Order: sequence, then C-alpha cells, then structure tokens
Amino acid sequence: MVMHVLIQKEFEQALSMMKYTINHPWKFRNVPLAFSAGLLQLSISCIVECSNIYINLANSQSQFDIIADFIIMLVISDFDNYFYAVRNPDIINDLINDPRYESLFTWETTTSDDATAKISENELKPERVLMTREAHMRPKYIKITFGERTCSNKFFYVVYKTLQLLYTSFYYYFMPFAATFFVWNLLMYENANAANLKKMI
Repeated sequence: MVMHVLIQKEFEQALSMMKYTINHPWKFRNVPLAFSAGLLQLSISCIVECSNIYINLANSQSQFDIIADFIIMLVISDFDNYFYAVRNPDIINDLINDPRYESLFTWETTTSDDATAKISENELKPERVLMTREAHMRPKYIKITFGERTCSNKFFYVVYKTLQLLYTSFYYYFMPFAATFFVWNLLMYENANAANLKKMI
C-alpha cells in the first residue's frame, strides 16, 4: 500500500512524458526514443511495485525483512533521480531556466474539445528557437486532432491512451484492493492447510 502511494509520482511523470512527446513531436529529433523514455519509466515502476508485493508475500519472514525489502525497492524506484542528480545538474538547470528555451518546455498543444475554435486566441505564438525542418511540423492552432497526426504518432497516441486508461481505471484505484484480496486469499489458504495438517496429526 505504501509503495503504491509513493510510486504514483513515477507513473504520473511517465504518462506526462509520453503525452508531451506525442503532442509536441516537432520539439524532438527522435520521437520514438523520447516516447520510449516515458514508457520505460512506466514499465519499470510497475515491475518494481509488483516485485515489492511478491517479495513481501513470498520471501519476507519477519517485520525486519519486510522493512528491508521495502527500502531496497524504494531505492531502486528512485534510482533515476539519483542518476540525474550526479550528471551535471548545474548545466541542466541553467538550460531549463534559460529564457531563450522557455518555449521548448512549455505545453503548447492540447486534445481538448474546448480548444476546437479556429480563433486568434487559439493560435500558437511564433517560435524563434526551432530550425526550419522542425518548425514546419508545428501546427498553427493549439488543438491537435487525431487525423492531423502522422502514422507513427497515431500509434504512440493509441499506446498512451491505452496505458492511461489502464492506469486510471484499474491500477490507481483497484491495485491496492486486488493486493489486499490476494493476501486475504493466501492467508485463508495457509490457514486451511494448517487446519488440515492438524486433523491428519
């Protein structure tokens, strides 16, 4: 349960990375690679949580084992943050805070139906950083429709929406209940086996 709550930021960040990539393809030299970064973070976070549940159920023999295994899995889930902190954080922070690159880190487009109107308020501001070969990919209005996407972008969009649906409908709400129900069934099974063993003796 605790791991499920603590790891939510990793899931939300991964989904946000994938959404930003597919909604702003002109800002990336390699869109599949950028999308894969978010997909890998999501996959690893899911594997870490499932592994934590399995280890605590199958291998933890005492309270100390449960705490130790939990801390180990928590360190693994935050390993990317430690890795980021070591690799020249000052250079990266200077790049992010540089006003010349502010538009590169700004959400400019949306898929919301509230932005459908082709009016001047919904037009994107002029871009001064992008190269010519990238600037032509930038839409005129903030609304992006499914038909305006390239074939590869449509595929990534479907993958993202599927993962988002699974996350919001099953994983975020139902996963803790499923783990609790599994633990309850496991305990009932162990108690039944213990009771049968006593009868045999």
